[in-house]
Formats: sequence, C-alpha cells, structure tokens
Amino acid sequence: MTRVQPKVECCRTMDMPTAEVQAAVQQLVMEHGGYSPLELLLATNRLGYEDYRAWREGDPVSLDAALAGDPDDVREWLEAAQSWAGALGLDPEPVVHHGWEEAAGTVLVASADRSLNTLLSTWFRRIREHDQLDLFIDGAQTAAVNALIDALAARDAGKAGRALERLVGIERDHGQRFHAVALIAALEAPVPQGPDQGLERLHRMEREWLPAATALLGVRRRDFLAPLWRDLGRALDPMHFDPHHPERHASRAYREGLDWERLRRSVLAVPGYGKEPVLLTRLAEAEWRLRNRAGAVESWFALCRFAPEEFERLVEASDFPDWALRTAWRLALDQDLEPEMTPEWFPAWMLLEEPGLAGVLEPCRGDDDPSRAFDTVIALLARPDPDEQGIELRRVLQAIHPGLLARYLAKRSRAPSTRTAPRLRCRE
Repeated sequence: MTRVQPKVECCRTMDMPTAEVQAAVQQLVMEHGGYSPLELLLATNRLGYEDYRAWREGDPVSLDAALAGDPDDVREWLEAAQSWAGALGLDPEPVVHHGWEEAAGTVLVASADRSLNTLLSTWFRRIREHDQLDLFIDGAQTAAVNALIDALAARDAGKAGRALERLVGIERDHGQRFHAVALIAALEAPVPQGPDQGLERLHRMEREWLPAATALLGVRRRDFLAPLWRDLGRALDPMHFDPHHPERHASRAYREGLDWERLRRSVLAVPGYGKEPVLLTRLAEAEWRLRNRAGAVESWFALCRFAPEEFERLVEASDFPDWALRTAWRLALDQDLEPEMTPEWFPAWMLLEEPGLAGVLEPCRGDDDPSRAFDTVIALLARPDPDEQGIELRRVLQAIHPGLLARYLAKRSRAPSTRTAPRLRCRE
C-alpha cells in the first residue's frame, strides 16, 4: 500500500557554516568551471527549481519571495560565498538574466533589493589572458555561437535555427553544427505518449540529445533538458519498476527533470520501494528538495539498514546535501566505539547528535541489534529524567551497544524533553 507521508519541516535550520559554504562554492567551480550565486542557491536548496523556472518564464518578477530564509541572511551568506570565490582567484563578471519561453528576450530582475540583485547577477571565473585575444580574432563566430546557445537555452527552436544558419554562414563546418541540429530536433520532437514511445525517447535522449547538450550547452544543459526529461517521465509512468533496469523507471526521468513531487509519487507507488536502494536514494533526494528533511533522513536511515554500502557511498560524496548528517557520520567514525561504527548503527548515533529527529521518526521495531538500539534511543530521549523506566532503558542500551550509552550520557544535559511534531514510521 502506498503510504502518504506527512510534511515535516527540517529539524535544523538550513544555515551553513563557513566551511560548508566554501565547500559548496568549490564544488560548483569543479563542475561548472566557475561560480554562480544562483547555482549555489539551487544546489543548496535555498531556491527551488520550480520557483526558478517560474521566474525565468516571467512569473514572478523577482526571486525574493522564493528564497528560503530571511533576505538579509541570504545576502550575507552570498557575500561570504563571494569572498571565498575571490580567495580562489575568480574574477567577477556581470550577467544579464533573460527569460524563457513566452518571456524569451525579456531582461529579468533577480531581486528588488539592489545589493542582492547585484550579487545574483554576477558570475565568477578565472579570466585567462588569451580570452580577449580569442574574442578579437573570432568575434563574429563567438557571437554566433553565443546567440545559438542563448536561443537553445531559451528553448526557442525558430531562433536557434536562424542562429545556426548565421554560424554556418561564417564557418560551414563548425564543430558544433551537428550538436545544434540534434538539439533543435529535440525541441521540435512531439511529446512521447505511453511506455513504448517513452522507451524509444529514452534511447534517443541518452544516445543523441544528452551528449549534444553536454557538448554545446555545458552547464546550461540542465535547463534545456529538464522539460524533455519531464515529458519522458510522464510517458514512462505506467511502467512497473524493474530492479534490473532502474533507469527505465519514471522516477529516474523525473529526477533528471528536477520534478521532485512527481519523483516522490512515482517511488511511493512502487510496492516494496522501501527495500530498493535506488528508489530510496531517489526518494531521499526528492524529500530533501521538497524541504522535508525528516522524510529525507528517514530514507537515508532505511539505506543504512538495507543497503549500508550505498549509504556510505552517498554520505561520503562531495555533493551530499545534508551537512549535519555527514558531519555526524564522520564524527562517529572517529570514535573508539565497541561495536565499531557502521551504517547499520549510525541512525541511533544520529539521534543522539540531533535529538529533535527522535520526535519525528517512529521506532523500527526490528529484531536486529541496530534496530533495537535505534528504538531504545528514541525511548530514552523521551525520558530525559532518570526515572525507573529510563534506568532500565539505559541497561538495555548498555547491553546492546555500550558506546551509544556513553554518548547518550555525555550529551544528556543538552537533550530536549518534548516532542511535538508528527511521527514518521520507520520503513519496513
């Protein structure tokens, strides 16, 4: 049976320490060759992709209402990121944001706050000496390529076709010509209907359109491809999940299309999804992007139990989104514990590091020791005073995992005593 989870707000704030801001900026520089404040907001979930797309399409007139957190805090946070970009030797360049679709050609305003708008309308990169020389020598060709890329990013097939004609007129055998032809064809292709057309479209996406978008559009490929992936997801929706071919499930297409709500629904519709690592991974990302951190943590904890190696891979990845959870994981690994820390034991440890989670997660009620430890910690955190039942729970935890009891006792004075949020059941 499909379980509809209650929305639970993040148990901690979304504020990031200086080290995490720096790491996020460096990750963007590695991936994109530069730093964009807008991309940082998207990557760290301070700006939802649906809100970003709506702004690009002309509604609303600015991003102010869409930003997570107080505008002053966002501005200070971006100023810290800008300082780090300067320390990395990146040079600022002004950027003009243009609309898409019906708003194509419109100059957009990122924020009504002048200083915040300036921050959001700047791109940081390393400017090499030969860049300006290249622009001088190949000015017409560079302008034609940029016009082509802008038209494709705005998903304007007619304008892209005219820009391609101009480019071919300058250099008939330009290396990007075939990529541009493929992407214009993608814009003109009919929306796939049903699984058969969906699978055919998936093949074309992977063999033609994705490589062409990567080669020609670079970091702007995401916005070009997202609507195509969403159309593909809707075509694949009726297909059953095949664990031998998880890439053919609609949830994969919705993930690529950044359609988090449909991704979530497509996973929850799969019987037994809670024991499929690839679906749990996708669901955790969707919950995080939907700003339901407790739901994301629930899925990550399920991975700890059912796919510990997958959890370890995720939490150690440079783009893992929950810095508090990753910090707790690395702290746990540094402890001299008996039994030693493994992903299976980590959910119980995380409750001790962040007791607020105990108020939104249900006990697992499993028979294995890590599950029993998790349930015991939940019960202990509900009884901060050492009553008779609390003393018995300590004895139980001592017998299961002495290291967890020692951690509980060390942090006991800082544990909250009340729980008011609705509970989420442990995945079974």
